[in-house]
Amino acid sequence: MSAPETTSVSTKDRLIVSAVELIVEQGSIDLVSMRAIAKRAGVSPTAVYRHYADFDELISATVAWSWDRFDEAVNEQVGHIDDPYARLQASGEAYVHFALGQPGLYRVLFSIGGRAAVLRKEVGLPVFGKLVDNVAAVLDASGDDRSSLEVAGSVFTWIHGAADLRLAAIELPASEVEQQVASIMRDLRLAAI
Repeated sequence: MSAPETTSVSTKDRLIVSAVELIVEQGSIDLVSMRAIAKRAGVSPTAVYRHYADFDELISATVAWSWDRFDEAVNEQVGHIDDPYARLQASGEAYVHFALGQPGLYRVLFSIGGRAAVLRKEVGLPVFGKLVDNVAAVLDASGDDRSSLEVAGSVFTWIHGAADLRLAAIELPASEVEQQVASIMRDLRLAAI
């Protein structure tokens, strides 16, 4: 897990990265304490309160920071692509590559319950909205009248499943991420003809 790239990492960023690391290690936000986060970040527990009003604010910032990293990773791969089919394919690939390259952040986003489940709705839904828009562009381009929200839900489910299976080191028929995502897009009738 890497902190934001700066010459000097701020205390706020160290606290967030420490929180992510501890959440991943413990498997739950509910098993992480403010004191443990402060210790991991190398600051006193009282120093945390200079940056965050309370534990919930720090955890909210941590989950939001994690979603921002995910959103940036996907946008970096698709932001320059005009073709809706290629953009959807690239976003699926970026999703799986993010999960494989940043498994800790990925776990914070999707695999941890408790408070994260509530926060996931607040900060994750706008990111999902981008997928819905992308799917809508593909459906429009192909004259498909299916619901973009429902189809995006299927895309998300299939891509998420592919990422989870790869993280669990389960051998998949398609050896390359790109092949598997292309297959998913064909099976969901979202590939260019």
